[in-house]
Amino acid sequence: MGILSFVIWVMAIIGFGCAVIFCYFVLPWLYGRWQRVSLKLLAVKTKSVVFTFDDGPSDVTPDVLAVLRQYNVKATFFLGGARIAGRESIVRQIVAEGHEIGSHTYSHLHQWYVSPISGIRDIKRGWQAIDNAMEIQNGKYPFRPPYGKLNLLTLLYLWAKRVPVIFWTTDSRDIAGIVDFDSQRNAMLIKKEGGTVILAHDYTVKTKDRIIPSLCASIMAAREMGMAVRTISELRAIRRVNNLSDKKNI
Repeated sequence: MGILSFVIWVMAIIGFGCAVIFCYFVLPWLYGRWQRVSLKLLAVKTKSVVFTFDDGPSDVTPDVLAVLRQYNVKATFFLGGARIAGRESIVRQIVAEGHEIGSHTYSHLHQWYVSPISGIRDIKRGWQAIDNAMEIQNGKYPFRPPYGKLNLLTLLYLWAKRVPVIFWTTDSRDIAGIVDFDSQRNAMLIKKEGGTVILAHDYTVKTKDRIIPSLCASIMAAREMGMAVRTISELRAIRRVNNLSDKKNI
């Protein structure tokens, strides 16, 4: 093999590797960015605030539900399947009080760091945990990927199942370990931006002193601005109605 042929062969392998990396990691990442921008535009256009809670249920979830009940607003809870066992009554309470539930996998696996088979298996196991708590079969739940990351195969799997993949536009930064947490941050962003999908966490009672004040301030800010508090499916339903209306006007 000549030097030129060897160089061409090496470049072809490198090119193929880059193409694989782009498709497997970058395309799903770009999809996530596009989804966040779309959510943001829709929330602002409709003057909507969506409260979403990840990683529950936990002992703090009933406190979150109490606040939502007090202000008569609904939210979406993306449940971690591994946290459901022993807290099935909380899952049923979430639904009974008119809130929406979604899935956040079972073990909170980062889809970039596990095989597609392991990732898909964890997604299915998360669905099954919710089904067991709700005592139903084959429930369909909006899905939020842990860390906001997907790989190409898990994304294609979710598309094939027609499962809505839900991201967020504002991170509450309310998890333990973040030292610059500000309970007024979300409220200020609501007033500044005019619409948002908020990511909060209800995975531990240890952060109750962060979650509850932030939630209360955010609800009050939304009301002060005359904005509607919706679930994620309610927000997406507005998009579908608008799309149908646009098609009729063509």
